[in-house]
Amino acid sequence: MRKKTYTWAVVVLSVLGLVVSGCSKSSDQSVSEADKLVIADVNGQEITSDVLEKYLAARPVQMNADNSAEMFKKRVDEIIVDELLYQEALRLKLDQEPDTRQRIRQVLNQKLSEEQINKKVLQRKIEQAELQAYYDSHLDEFNRPEMVRLADVLIAVPKDATPDQRAELKQKAETVLAEIMAASSPSISFPQLARKYSDQPEKYPKGDTGFFSQDGKPIGMDPAVAEAGFKLEKSGDIANAVIEAGDGFHIIMQTGKHPAFNRPFEQVAKYLERRIRNEELQKKRDEFVQELKTKSKISTDEKVLAQVQEKLKTSGKMKPMPPVNRPMPPMPAGIGNPASMPGADNPPPPAPAGAANPAQPPPVAPAGAANPAQPPPPAGPSN
Repeated sequence: MRKKTYTWAVVVLSVLGLVVSGCSKSSDQSVSEADKLVIADVNGQEITSDVLEKYLAARPVQMNADNSAEMFKKRVDEIIVDELLYQEALRLKLDQEPDTRQRIRQVLNQKLSEEQINKKVLQRKIEQAELQAYYDSHLDEFNRPEMVRLADVLIAVPKDATPDQRAELKQKAETVLAEIMAASSPSISFPQLARKYSDQPEKYPKGDTGFFSQDGKPIGMDPAVAEAGFKLEKSGDIANAVIEAGDGFHIIMQTGKHPAFNRPFEQVAKYLERRIRNEELQKKRDEFVQELKTKSKISTDEKVLAQVQEKLKTSGKMKPMPPVNRPMPPMPAGIGNPASMPGADNPPPPAPAGAANPAQPPPVAPAGAANPAQPPPPAGPSN
C-alpha cells in the first residue's frame, strides 16, 4: 500500500513538475518575457512570477489579511518544495518506473484529447436551428405512446395445418391456460409452464415480447395479441382466454407497462445540446485517431496474439463474459427510460410522475430453453 501511494506521488510530482518547470521555461504565451520575473532558483531551475500567479489562482491568499505576507511566502515555499521533490524524483529515476510512465502516459493522452478535440468542440456555439433540426429528426425519442410488455406462451400452428389439427392445438392451448390459472400462484407458475409447453415465437424467441405500442411497434406484434395485452391492467395479470393469431394460439401475461409521454422541444433543449456535443466529441475523436493510424506504421502479429489469448484462457486470467440478458428492446436514449435500458447512461430531465419502471418478473423461456438470467440492478472517482 505504501509503495502504491509512493508511486502515485511520483506521478503527481512528474505531471506537476512538467507544468511548473515547463511554465518557468516556456510559460503562458499571453505573458511577455519582460513581465516574467525570476522569483526563485532551485538548483539552476528558475521559477518565474507567472508560475506563482497561476499557483495563487488555485491556492489564493487574502492580501488584506493580517498574515497575508506570511501566507504569501508560504505559497512561494510550497512551489520551491514541489520543485525540489520533482528534481529528486528525477534524480532517482522514479519517472522511468513502468507504472509511473503508464500513469504519465494516461495524463498526456487526456491532455492531448482536451487540446486537439475537446476544446474545439466545447467552444463551438450550437445554434437554435441546429437543436430544432436534431429534435425534429429524433421525434420518436421524445414522444412515446403507451407501451406494454408481455410474457407469451405460444402453441404454434403450422401454416399447412388442417382444420382438425388447428382445433387440436387450440385445445392444447386452452388446457395449458387452465393449468396456469389452476396454480396457487398463476403469475409465478407462468414462467415454469411456459418453459414446459411454449414453442418459440419468431419475433421474440425467449417468450419475452419487450415493450410495444398498441399498433404493435417496434416488433410487429399481431394485432389480436396487442389488443388483448393492453386490456391487462397490471403486472402479473393473465388473459383469461387463449388469443388466436396468425402463428398460433397465445397465452399472455402482462409484465410491465409504460405510460405515454411527450417532451416538447423547450423542455429538452439543454439535453439536446449536451447530446450533440457528446456525439460530436466521439466523432472528432474517431476521426483524429483514424488520421493518426493512417499516417503511422502499425503491425500486429496475429499468430502471437492467438498464442497469448490461448495462454490467458488456460490460465484463467481471461474469463468469458457472462451472457447479457436484455429484457427490453432498445429504446430511445434517455428520455423516460429506466436506468437499466440501453442508452440511459446520460439521462435527460426526469420522467413525469407515474413513469417509474414497474417491477419486472423473470422473462419467459420457450420449452427446452434455459431460464435466462435476471438482469443485474442498474449500476467513486479514481485517484
